[in-house]
Amino acid sequence: MKKLTSRYSLIVYAAVMAVLLGYAYLSAVDLKLGVGFLGAGIMFLWFWYDIRIGLWVLLFSVLLGQIVRFEIGGGGMLVSDGVMGVLIVVWIINVLVRKRVFKFNLLWLSLIGLWVTSGLINVWMSQNYAGDQVVTIWLYWVRFVMYSLCLPITWSVVSWYQETKRYFWWFMLVGILFLGLGLVQLKLVPDISFLTNFGWDPHQGRLLSTFLDPNFAGALLVLFFAISYAKYFQFKSWRAEKLFWAVLSGIFIIGVVLTLSRSALVAAGFVFLWLSFWYDKRLLLLGLCVGVLTLVNNPRLSERVVGILDIDETAMLRWESWQDSLEIVQDNFWLGIGYNALSFEQLRRGIIEDLSVHSAGGSDSSYLTVWSTMGWIGLLVYTWVLAIFVSLSSCIYGRLKDRGDKFLVLGVVLGIVGILIHAQFTNSLFYVHILILVWFLMGLVMGTVSKKGVLC
Repeated sequence: MKKLTSRYSLIVYAAVMAVLLGYAYLSAVDLKLGVGFLGAGIMFLWFWYDIRIGLWVLLFSVLLGQIVRFEIGGGGMLVSDGVMGVLIVVWIINVLVRKRVFKFNLLWLSLIGLWVTSGLINVWMSQNYAGDQVVTIWLYWVRFVMYSLCLPITWSVVSWYQETKRYFWWFMLVGILFLGLGLVQLKLVPDISFLTNFGWDPHQGRLLSTFLDPNFAGALLVLFFAISYAKYFQFKSWRAEKLFWAVLSGIFIIGVVLTLSRSALVAAGFVFLWLSFWYDKRLLLLGLCVGVLTLVNNPRLSERVVGILDIDETAMLRWESWQDSLEIVQDNFWLGIGYNALSFEQLRRGIIEDLSVHSAGGSDSSYLTVWSTMGWIGLLVYTWVLAIFVSLSSCIYGRLKDRGDKFLVLGVVLGIVGILIHAQFTNSLFYVHILILVWFLMGLVMGTVSKKGVLC
C-alpha cells in the first residue's frame, strides 16, 4: 500500500513540475499557449484527485456551446476539447496505474472498429490532399476519436463508483440550464444577423441557446424530452415524481417548438407518438389538440410545419445539398474522400466558396456526410456501432427488474433514435456537444447494467 501511495505522489509531483516548467516555456513563446497549458495542468490535478469531477466538468462544458472559442493556428478550439483531452489522460492512468477494472464487449469492439476503419481510409486518401489539408483531416479524426472515448470513460466511471442517479441528475441539470440559456437568448438576443460575418446563419426569433443554431439546439432538446417523457411513464399512478416529469417534458417540448426546427419537431413527434401509443393512448388525443391550438395561434410555426410537406426555400437548399453530396458519393462510393475532407472537396467542385462558413464541413444529412467522407464501408461501420447499442439496450430493458432503470434505458434509446431521425436533415451526428451527451448516455446505460450484473 505504501509503495502504491508513493507512486501516486510521484505522479502528482511530476505533474506539478511539468505544468510549471511547461507554462514557463510556453508563455515565453505565446501567452495563450502558456495559459492554456497551465489550465490543462490544473484540470489534470483536479481530475486526478477524483475522475468524477472530470466527467462533471465535461458535461457542463456543453453549456458553453459555441460562445467560448479559442483561435489557435487559424483554427478554433472549444473548452470541451481541452477538458476531453485531459480526462482521457487521467482515465488511461487510472486504468494502468490504479488497476481499475475495464470491461470489453461487442459495443466497445465495434467502436474500435470504427476508429480503425476511418483511420485506414484517411491513410489511403491523404495522398489526395496538400500538407495543411492532411493535418486538418487528421486533427478532426483525432477529435472524433477523443469524443467517442466518452463512451468507455463514462462506462468505467459509472461502474467504478456505482452512482447512476448522481450522473443522471447531472445530465438533466445540463438540459434544464441549456433550455434556460436559450430562453434568455430568445428574449435578449432574438436576432443574430450581426454574426453573419463570423460564418453564422442570420437566425431571427428562434431559440438557439449557446449553440447559435436552432437545429442543433432542437436536437439536444429532443434528447432531454425523450428521457423526461419516458421517466414520466415510470410511475403507474399520479404522485409528485410523475407530475415533475410531466412538467419537465412539457417544458422541453416547448423549447423544441421555440427552435422552429422542423427536423427537431419531426424527431420529437416520433418520440411522443411511440411512447404515448405504447403506454397511454389518451395522450395522443391530448397531443393532437395541443398541437392544433399551437399551430393556430403561431403563424410562423404553422408556416414551418407546412414546409415539412411543401418544398420552400429552405427545403430546396437542403435538397440541393443532398444532390451535391450524392454526386461526391457516386464518385467515391466505397471509401469516400477521407474523414472531414468534405469542405476541401466541396471547395474544389465549386459547391462552396468560403471554408470559414461553419456549415462548410458537412452536408444537410449526417448519413450523406459519413458516406461521402468514409464511403459505404464507413457508413456501415458507423451505423453498426449505433445498431449494436440499440440492440443491447433492448435486451437490457427486458432483463432489468428496477422500473427506474428500465425507463431510463428506454428514454436513452428513444432519444438516440430521435437524434438519428434528426440526423437525416442536419449534420447532428458530427456536432461535438451532441456527441458528448450521446456517448455519455450510452456509457451511463452500459455502466449501470455492468454494476448490476445484467448481461446481454
